[in-house]
Amino acid sequence: MKKKILLYTSVLGLILISSLIMIISQRMARSNDPVAYIYKDGQLLSTIKLNDVKETYSFRSGSPSTGENTITVRPGEIGITEADCPDKVCVKTGFIHNDTIPIVCLPNKVIIEIHGGEPSDVDIISY
Repeated sequence: MKKKILLYTSVLGLILISSLIMIISQRMARSNDPVAYIYKDGQLLSTIKLNDVKETYSFRSGSPSTGENTITVRPGEIGITEADCPDKVCVKTGFIHNDTIPIVCLPNKVIIEIHGGEPSDVDIISY
């Protein structure tokens, strides 16, 4: 009986210690500098440190055969401002500045997500 209690206590202790280590390492790894990751068809195209952007600029992603998006980068935020997809959900998403919600253009297979930055006060978004 004492062996079972010792075993359960040891396993519980290991789980608790592992959880604490994971939480602490995630908080330490989180950067206050937001970085945008731009993917096209699952391939990483570009990373942009949004705090390093001093002036607004735009560039095109894709081609007429695979679908084109105009991505605009402003200090601290990024968005898709033009797209040749039919629904333009990516354009309607607007500019993002934290990891609350990514910008996704399914027809053109483009995803923009941000890692780091200030945490959002929003717990969930509903449309």
